[in-house]
Amino acid sequence: MKNKKRLIIGCCCIVLVVLAIILVNFGHKMKYQKIARKAAERMVQREAEESDVKASKLKYLSTFYNKKSDLYRVSYYTQYDHLDKKENIRILIEVYIFGGSSKVETVSYTGYGLEFKESDVFADGHANEKIVEDEEGTWTRVD
Repeated sequence: MKNKKRLIIGCCCIVLVVLAIILVNFGHKMKYQKIARKAAERMVQREAEESDVKASKLKYLSTFYNKKSDLYRVSYYTQYDHLDKKENIRILIEVYIFGGSSKVETVSYTGYGLEFKESDVFADGHANEKIVEDEEGTWTRVD
């Protein structure tokens, strides 16, 4: 009887530890996405006011982490509609956040003209990839 109680208590402790780890990781990931969304929304709003365009709602694409530089890269997509023309410009926004301090390093902005499709922007934002390599190193998908 004592062994069954110990086994049940041990299993419950293991389950609680695993749940705690999952919750901490989920909260940590959400923290970076909240910071990145605010930075991206400020940039979109500033650009919309300066260029006399209307921006659609931001769409989240992906979050990648670079262990070497301790940076998170959170990517978003939006579309600008010109108020006086029938042109739509697709925008890829990438927010870089330091892992240790949770501060925004830079916000990158790439515009795509009429000849580009939404799928082109998603491909450049690496929405479907697990690992991406570039000149900054290897980026691993977090979400």
